[in-house]
Amino acid sequence: MLDLLLSTLSDHRGENPMTPLKIALLANGPYVVNLTTKEIIGGFEVGFLELILKGLHMPYTLDVPEKLVWGIPDQNGNWSGVMGMVQRGEADMAIGSIFVTQARMTVADFSTPYTWQDITFATRMPGLKPKETAFLWPFTYQLWIGIGIALLLLPFVFRFCLTKFYPIRRLAFEIFGALLQKSFELESDVFRDRCLILSWIVACTFLSYAYTAVWLAFLSVPVKERPVETITQLAKLVADGKYRCFSVNGSGVAVSMMNSVYESHRIVGSYIDNNKVYLDLQNKKMIFNFMNQGNTAWIVTRERIRFDSQDMYYISRDNFFSFPVAIALNKKFRYSVRLNQIVDRISAAGLYAKVIDDYLFKKTLSSKKEYSEPDFVKELTLDDLFGALVILISGCLLSILTCLAEILHAKYIKKK
Repeated sequence: MLDLLLSTLSDHRGENPMTPLKIALLANGPYVVNLTTKEIIGGFEVGFLELILKGLHMPYTLDVPEKLVWGIPDQNGNWSGVMGMVQRGEADMAIGSIFVTQARMTVADFSTPYTWQDITFATRMPGLKPKETAFLWPFTYQLWIGIGIALLLLPFVFRFCLTKFYPIRRLAFEIFGALLQKSFELESDVFRDRCLILSWIVACTFLSYAYTAVWLAFLSVPVKERPVETITQLAKLVADGKYRCFSVNGSGVAVSMMNSVYESHRIVGSYIDNNKVYLDLQNKKMIFNFMNQGNTAWIVTRERIRFDSQDMYYISRDNFFSFPVAIALNKKFRYSVRLNQIVDRISAAGLYAKVIDDYLFKKTLSSKKEYSEPDFVKELTLDDLFGALVILISGCLLSILTCLAEILHAKYIKKK
C-alpha cells in the first residue's frame, strides 16, 4: 500500500527543477539534526518528511535557523526561527509541528493541515502521601465530619428516645464504644428502644469493617498525592503564588493564552509573559531541574511530552488549545497545490499516524528496561502504622495521667 501511494505521489516526476528546494527544520523540534552537517539523525516526523520529499521528487537542501525556535515577531514585525527564514525567503518551506496561527499567516502561507496538536500542561509526578495521616485516608473529610456530628448529637437523641433514663456521659461512651466494636450495654425490653439501639449497632458494624478493609488496602499499596489535574486548578494555584509555569522559547503559546476568552488561560499566559519564564527546548537538563523543584507546570504540546518525557511527568487531560499543524510556505512558493495533494493523500491513508506509532513503538523497545516485579504491594512496616501507634500511645499516656490525677485527687480529699 505504501509503494502504491508513493507512486501516486510522484505523478509529477517530469518536473525536476535545477534549483533545489530549501527546507527549514527545527533542530530541537520533531527532528534531531546535526548542526554541523545539517543532516537529520532522528526525530518523530522523519518518516513524514520522507513521504513529502518522495512525493515532490525534487532536489532539496536542509537548513536550520540561527535561533532554534519556531518563531515569534519582534517590534518591527521581523520573525525569528524557522518562520523568519520563510518570511525572508531563506527557505521555501518550513516543516516540524508548526502551528497555524493568524499572526503566522500574515508572513507565510500554509499547506493543508496534516494533524492537530493539543497544548496542555505537565507537572512532576506526584509523590507518596505521608503515612503519619494514613488512618484518616479511608474516609473523606465530609464523612469524618458527619461521624463527629453523629457522636455529638446521638447521646441527646438516645436520652430523648429511650424509655429508660441514662446519663448523657454514659450514653456518649456507649455510642462511641459501639463504633469501636465494643459491646453495647444499654438494656431495654421496649421494642422501640431495641430498634434504635440495633440501628446504631448495624451502622457501626458497616463503618468499622469498611474502615478496616480500606485502611489495610491503603497501607499495603502506596498512595500517591493528588496532582494538579485541571487548568482551573492550575490557574488558581498560579494566582495564589503557589505554582509557577514556563513555556519554551519562540513558541508563542503564552501570547495566544493571554488573548484567550477564558480567565484561567489568561492568568497562566500572563504569568509566563510577565516573568519571562521561557526555557530552551534543547536544554533538557535545565527543564528537568526546573521541573524537579516542584510546584512547576510546563506548558507544552501533548505530543512533545509523549515523545520525550512521558514517564517522568504527569500530563493533564485538559487542553488550553488545539492547533492545526501544517507546513509553512514562502509566499512565492510555486508548488503549493502539488504539496497539498501530497499532504491530503498522506493524511487520508493514515500514514502520518502510522509514522508516529512506529516511532513510539521503536522508542519503547529501545528504552525498555529489564522486567522486574512492580513494587506496588508490600508487607506492612512500623512506618505504615506510625500514625495509629501515635494515637494508641497518646491514649495510653492520657489514661495514665488521668488515673494519677484521680488518685491524687482522692488522697487530697481524704486529707481534708
